[in-house]
Amino acid sequence: MILCLFCFRLWPKSAKFCGNCTRSFGCRLCSKGHRSPSVATVCVECASKDLSKPGRYLSLRPLSLVLALGLIFLGLKFTVANFGSISALAYQVADGVFGFVSGIGIARAVASIFNFLIILALPFVLGWILFERGKRPSVCLQAYWRLVGALSRLFVRSFSFVAKAVFAPQKRDKSKSKRKEP
Repeated sequence: MILCLFCFRLWPKSAKFCGNCTRSFGCRLCSKGHRSPSVATVCVECASKDLSKPGRYLSLRPLSLVLALGLIFLGLKFTVANFGSISALAYQVADGVFGFVSGIGIARAVASIFNFLIILALPFVLGWILFERGKRPSVCLQAYWRLVGALSRLFVRSFSFVAKAVFAPQKRDKSKSKRKEP
């Protein structure tokens, strides 16, 4: 943007003239559009005496860059100064979204995952310490995973048996369910 310092109006940066006071920006222009210094009395290219009035102007591009950088620095300062509040707000938003989707909060989900991992790891560590201290941990780990696999298969089979018993459709005796027509 260009600010005409004679009438104080803003114009696009590609403007050669002020649209209000008809002064040219930074130079004198002849009727053919040749540029001449603002102190010239005739065109330096075609010697025409029909020159525009020169006007002083101010380019606002450097000012806009300084303003943009200032806003960026203020934003960074605000972010750094309030990092705790911003991160707490981000955690609350994430916890709300996660809680809405899953039904539990993030802290509870992470605690459940850690509890599950501890429950899985505790028998392995205790078994290795108490019973198989002389063997390599990889041998103990294989035996432990075989045990976990067997228990999980047992759990799945018992759950499927219970699910079939509870959710299976009950068979009706067709002879009793038919109505007798009068």
